[in-house]
Amino acid sequence: MALGAGLLLAAHFSAWVPSLELTTVAASTVLCSTQPLLAAGLESRASASAPRAAFYVGSRWESWETSMVCYGDLTTPTRR
Repeated sequence: MALGAGLLLAAHFSAWVPSLELTTVAASTVLCSTQPLLAAGLESRASASAPRAAFYVGSRWESWETSMVCYGDLTTPTRR
């Protein structure tokens, strides 16, 4: 199992490092932090329970932060 996890981690980084030519490290990290939104969406579909209200407050804040970092990344000229 550890070998499989290591291979998946290697595949992850082999895709992530080249993607940094398209965006900044900050924007890439913030976009990766949206994983809890995906997990909550899958959980609500898989079970009958809905996320608590605190989740919705946190996810709105996270969405705001993500949009601000992405906006800044889009409006900043690239340095090559």
